Parts: sequence; C-alpha cells; structure tokens
Amino acid sequence: IEAYLEPYRQVDIGSGAEAGRITSVHVHKGDTVAKGQLLMELDSQILKASLDIAIRRSEMRGKLNAANAEMAIRRSRTDKLRALRTDGHATSGELERAETDLAISAATVLLAEEELSLFDLERQRIEAQIVNRQLRSPIEGVVVEIHREVGESALPSDQRILTVAQLSPLKVNLQIPFAHAAKLSKGEQLKLRVPTNTKDKTTVAVIELISSVADPASGTVEVQCTVDNSQHDFASGLKCVFDLKD
Repeated sequence: IEAYLEPYRQVDIGSGAEAGRITSVHVHKGDTVAKGQLLMELDSQILKASLDIAIRRSEMRGKLNAANAEMAIRRSRTDKLRALRTDGHATSGELERAETDLAISAATVLLAEEELSLFDLERQRIEAQIVNRQLRSPIEGVVVEIHREVGESALPSDQRILTVAQLSPLKVNLQIPFAHAAKLSKGEQLKLRVPTNTKDKTTVAVIELISSVADPASGTVEVQCTVDNSQHDFASGLKCVFDLKD
C-alpha cells in the first residue's frame, strides 16, 4: 500500500492579538528549532519605554514611607492620650480627634499600598505585551516557511507569519482494506519501504490510531502510523510502501 511521509504536526504561527512592524527574524528556512525558541520579534520600543516608567513607579516607596511615618506619630499620640484620658488629664474630644487622625493615617497607608500594587500590575501587563510580541515555536521542529520579513507589518489577522513542522516522528496515514485492518492493533509495527534512486530504505511504522469508521465507498479504514525520524533519515513528502502481513 502506497502512502506519503508527512510532518507529525505542522503549526502556523501568527502574531495573536498583536500588531506591529517586524524588527527581528532569528531563524532561516530549514533551521531546526526547539520548543519555546524565539523566532521573530515585533517592534516593542514604545512598550519598553513604558515598562521602564512602570518599573520605576512600582519601586517608588517615598509616599508609602511618609504615610507609615505619619501613622506612627499619630499612633504614638493616640496611645499617650489614652493613658492621659485614663488618668483624667485628657478630654474625650481630644482622644476622639486623635483616633480619627490615626484612622485617616491608616487609610493613607492603605491607599499608598494599593497604588503601588496597581503600578506593579501595570508593569506585569506591559511585560506580558512585550512577551506577546515575541513569536516563539510551540513545538520542536523545522522552520518550513517564513511568510514575513524584517520591516514588514504583522496584523492580528496574520495567522501564518511562520510555519514550523515536527519531523520527528513523521506521520503516515494509510487507507487499508477493512479485512486487513481488522487484523491490526494499536502499537503494532508495520514494514515500511521508502523507494530511492539507488536503493530502497527500510524501517518500521508504529500504529497510533485505527479509525473506528470505515469508508463504505472504498472499503478501507484509515490507519494512522508514526515513523521514527530522530536521525533525520527521511524527508517529509517521500512516497513509501507498506508490506502488510497476511
């Protein structure tokens, strides 16, 4: 039965929700890439400037330190007035005003803390935007196509800026007669011949999936197999021949 070797997975990589000018392409067509490897970057100069500001804001402690110092002074005054009130040397009005001032100071401290927290969230948001403008490979594989180059624009609608294919293992989809498919099982190995100009190469394919639905028109069942290609012995697209056991 003849079939063709195919990439196990082929992924089109787009810019997601981001738009911008492409500033860097770190790979070439045919390069082998690791999962998570940086492939391309969109312009993030303005975002990086905004990030510097956000980092500075998130690290500013002057307002919070001043609020804490003021609260400490008012807490000390309130404690002293409470002691004096117990001895009858301070009025209830003086103590109430001091306690109110202390509560206001505590609220000022809380406000300063919340402001710093918001600055930190803004920093994280900008960092996430910068990361989103870095296109990385979601799989280990080979760059099979680069659809945009440095200087070109990428839009959210561009879902095919680069294409990466996983070539180890390779995939083979067979249409096997139902009578033969009924004898096969998942995990079974099938003989594979790959014809070349000089001599056929031989290897094995491992059955990964046997469809539970037959094609009534052809009387065949789809059988999906994988072929180990860790040594890069086979190129995707080559014709191959399977010898099935009787």
